[in-house]
Amino acid sequence: FLLDCLSCHGTHTAPVVARGLQPNTLLPNITCERCHGPARAHVQKAQSGLTSDRALALPNGPDRATAAEQIALCGRCHRLPEMVPPESIIPSNASLARFPSVGLLQSACYTKSNGRLSCTTCHDPHARAASLANHYESACLNCHSADADAADSPPCPINPAADCLTCHMPRRPIGYGLQFTDHWIRGEP
Repeated sequence: FLLDCLSCHGTHTAPVVARGLQPNTLLPNITCERCHGPARAHVQKAQSGLTSDRALALPNGPDRATAAEQIALCGRCHRLPEMVPPESIIPSNASLARFPSVGLLQSACYTKSNGRLSCTTCHDPHARAASLANHYESACLNCHSADADAADSPPCPINPAADCLTCHMPRRPIGYGLQFTDHWIRGEP
């Protein structure tokens, strides 16, 4: 059971070649390589004195991935639609809030964003999740305020300046006393 946890809450230092994890090739927690990919060449170049951003670039990064690729990378741990039973991907299934990538990929905000909306639109992967709603609401208002320049992202007719999350991304109970923010961004709570 613990090895299943470590598949997401650890960093692989060698390719997984057999079913199951190899504890001797895992680092506890999530390190840079977990998301950015293998870093041996990065370290060797830095040790040899190369300092340019291009020379030190890691395989994966926000400037080298489309929104879909980034969501797929995050979804390896945060779940993707193909990782849940297809019949469970319905708007009334509040337990999907536990899987933010699944919900985000269903949302009109994602499907109408023309590839602009990704996980890092709202989240800084190098920092703890923000706890204040206004941090996330500012991302909503970048597209949905009266000043936004997007015909397919109209301002909210009820409150176009604040309180986006209460209606469009409510926290949903999923059992065991846990609540998760619903990333299937919709118009009703």
